[in-house]
Amino acid sequence: MRRLARPWAVLLLLGLLVLGGCAPLKVETTTLAQKVDAAFKAHEYQRAQGLLAELPADERTQQMEAREAWLERMTGHLEQAILMQAAALLRREQWLDALGVYDRGLAMLPDSAPLQAARETARVQHEGRLTDLQVRLLLARGRSLAALRPIYAELARVDPEDTQAARELGRIRQDSLEVAQDLQKLGGLALEAKELRLAVDALSLSQALRPTEDTLEMLNSAQNAKAQVQAAQRQADHARRQAAWEARSRELFDHYHEAMQAGDLNAASRHLKGLERTRPRDESLPRLQRELDQAIDTRITLGLEEGRRQYLDGEIEQAVETWRELLDLRPNHAELQAHVQRAERVLESLRGLEGEPALLPESTPEAGESEPEDEAEVEAEEQ
Repeated sequence: MRRLARPWAVLLLLGLLVLGGCAPLKVETTTLAQKVDAAFKAHEYQRAQGLLAELPADERTQQMEAREAWLERMTGHLEQAILMQAAALLRREQWLDALGVYDRGLAMLPDSAPLQAARETARVQHEGRLTDLQVRLLLARGRSLAALRPIYAELARVDPEDTQAARELGRIRQDSLEVAQDLQKLGGLALEAKELRLAVDALSLSQALRPTEDTLEMLNSAQNAKAQVQAAQRQADHARRQAAWEARSRELFDHYHEAMQAGDLNAASRHLKGLERTRPRDESLPRLQRELDQAIDTRITLGLEEGRRQYLDGEIEQAVETWRELLDLRPNHAELQAHVQRAERVLESLRGLEGEPALLPESTPEAGESEPEDEAEVEAEEQ
């Protein structure tokens, strides 16, 4: 009688058969500490931070704590240094180099939101710059073809035997068809994006190179939309100017009233002139002008008397100064002008008197000359 196989032998055989058809199993033997070391060596600092946070308390050696503290200090500085380096490259429009800096930074700090946002902004700016250059190149080609085609057509007409001109004209006509098609697409995209100036430029060139009904219809739409936008901009500009004038007028009104309250009539006069320029039709201006004129007349009346008092007291320079200040308010005031001129003449005369040379002392006789005799002795001798 045949012996039955033992159950454990059968199970072992089945296990060997199953494992024989599968890939060899790898047993994970790397510890968290080893993973931290590997992340440090690969400069994956953010990953190293995450691994350090997962370390159990009994595995947190002094070295691991020092690394964690260093990472906390370094991460912010590293992020800032990467942003500054990339920004310097972007200022020189070295787009690919800047994107490379961002990529290397994200390899070390993959979860850095500032780096991710800055890289995306740089990518969009790079693509926008490329698009702008391509658009400018296409428009330049269109303008060049539009300018060259009639010249070569005239050359071919004037000199039919000029085969080179004829070949060049054929090439220009073929290029014009291709460029016109590209310009029509560009104009359509610009029209959809509400970039109306670009739409009008592109569609105008396309229609000049290859006239079609579709292009003409799109061009009319772009021109009408551009005219509407320009009209709205003019109205908005007018409203802004009106608002600015209103704000300026309110400011001048406030300054005028403040100057009147402070008694600074010169400043009040300047502010009122500003109001006359900004709001020439304001109905309140005549009233304000009358108010200012009355205050100036009162100031001049009092100032004239004050100047006369100073003049009579011998304070002529102070009198001149008082009257000159009043002339700033009324430059054409005849009485003030006369007082100032008279006082200035008096001051000039006084200065002239003060500046006369003093009498010189009698000269002493030189050696060999006799002293003059006393006047009494001379009279006695004469007698």
